[in-house]
Amino acid sequence: MKILIDDGMQIKVGTGIGTYSLDLFNLLDKVLGKEDVAVSDFDKIKKSRVLSRLHYLLYINSKKYIKKCEEYDVVHFTNFAIPFRRSKKVKYAVTIHDMAAFLYPESLSFAYRLYNRFCIKYSIKKADIVTTVSNSVKMEIEKLFPKAKNIIVLPNGIELNKHSNNINLALTQKYLIDKKKIFLFVGTVEKRKNLSILIEAFIKLKEKYDLGSYKLVLAGRPGIGYDDYKKLIDNSCCSKDIITTGFISNEEREWLYENAAAYVFPSVYEGFGIPQLECMAHHLPLICSDIPTNREISGDYGLFFDLNDTESLVKQMKKIVDGEYDYEVRAKVADAVVERFKWDNVVHEFIKAYEDIVNEQR
Repeated sequence: MKILIDDGMQIKVGTGIGTYSLDLFNLLDKVLGKEDVAVSDFDKIKKSRVLSRLHYLLYINSKKYIKKCEEYDVVHFTNFAIPFRRSKKVKYAVTIHDMAAFLYPESLSFAYRLYNRFCIKYSIKKADIVTTVSNSVKMEIEKLFPKAKNIIVLPNGIELNKHSNNINLALTQKYLIDKKKIFLFVGTVEKRKNLSILIEAFIKLKEKYDLGSYKLVLAGRPGIGYDDYKKLIDNSCCSKDIITTGFISNEEREWLYENAAAYVFPSVYEGFGIPQLECMAHHLPLICSDIPTNREISGDYGLFFDLNDTESLVKQMKKIVDGEYDYEVRAKVADAVVERFKWDNVVHEFIKAYEDIVNEQR
């Protein structure tokens, strides 16, 4: 069985879907062998996102691409879009990571929302198999598209990394942060991540309690809504204690996970939320919004707060400051969850799904 992973340009861009695609490819390569798995070689990314997407869509609908696909048994599109022109000799799988374009349209730009909706509708209708990353998203798809078939849950996996101690000095000197005195968020600093409640909660903590050298670190590239967050930070009483790092390297991210006091995950909506697994892998306390996906993934590990109540987030953050967190009990929970989601285990679920559709009568 030969598999082609088409990442929809995400590996080169360096998005979460890109990491997912590359990890999946690497594990398939490890299990199946280099001759039986490949990743798309499309690399003509333009400065304009619109032009890049147009260029990509033209490429995957070209005769050249169809011929390339026929070298494989399954082509897996990991970024929700499949070609309009397909070969009957090939099985097409597609991953839909979330339904934000339908459920939280205000979190996306108008043009991208339309593009996202169109591609997802088409992929659900035409793909041989639709995979998604959580039971929560599967139920959302089934509710929005009652006639959808062949939808299965293939969760994100986690690849455990080793961090570099060499990054320690650079981070502490650049941002003047102390180990275990960091409330952390990692990801694109954008509207859909609902970071205003986190910023407001941290400000209230600083105003009401003596937090000493505690800082809030928002680590990630700016996205839609970043300017509003920046104004909120700049106009606060503790702007010097709220750090926006911009893009960070994998080594910097690992150091932050190792040395933060707690991670705060305040999203209104997530398809999966890989930072939850990353926190558990590092035994880092996790404070997250009380939404279905977070409950599904974090379960007994997370400290949950009400999205409509800033004080409930303040309360959970204060538990960390006051040392009211049971590390030993939650570490055991974390280890069990991480074992379930290790890529070495999850990858076999993907292989089984590919085998099933290949063995179906064409």
